[in-house]
Amino acid sequence: MKIFKNIIVLSILLLLSISLLSCTESDDEKESLTEKVITFEENQNKLENLAITYEEYKENVDDVTTDNFLKSKDKDVLIVIDEKAYTNSDLNDLSKSQIENLKKEVKDIEGKMKLTIIDKRIEVSKAYETEDENKQYIFSKTTEIDESDTEIIMTKRYTLIKEDDNWKIQNIHFDVISVPRNTDQDELVSNLKYQTKNNEEIKYVKDIDLMEL
Repeated sequence: MKIFKNIIVLSILLLLSISLLSCTESDDEKESLTEKVITFEENQNKLENLAITYEEYKENVDDVTTDNFLKSKDKDVLIVIDEKAYTNSDLNDLSKSQIENLKKEVKDIEGKMKLTIIDKRIEVSKAYETEDENKQYIFSKTTEIDESDTEIIMTKRYTLIKEDDNWKIQNIHFDVISVPRNTDQDELVSNLKYQTKNNEEIKYVKDIDLMEL
């Protein structure tokens, strides 16, 4: 009888260990998805500031984005100077010195119009499961303040799919508002999309200072 009880106890302990291991692996996977979005956003921020080339950008985010998504970025307009629009892929045709000149022009324009960014942060959520086991969502909220005291708030929803046993960003949907900081923003901010999932408020688990990059 004692042996039988010991077997039951061991079986229960084994099941608990398996359950705990499964939970740990699940938590680790969810955290890795959040890190993928952070990697993407950090490199997106560097690209927008012309701190890296478009080729460097693509190399840096290749492991966290699908091929189709990355190809779709080629024609995204990055900056506009003197009514000339430069797409991401246009940067590939410019030398490093030309890119540095563009960066200087952008800074001069931003300085004159008081558009220089003085604070920029992004909050990134945990991974949220969907009905499709091969698809998960991550959400973010970016707050940007410039010298004119204008605040830009952008919310995003990233769809990640499992591709060859690797989670990658398939698409991004966003909503954005731009308001003076001294105005009542509560109602405007609450109307932004992508702040709830299943009628519950999104929980952000990471807070990144993009000014430090």
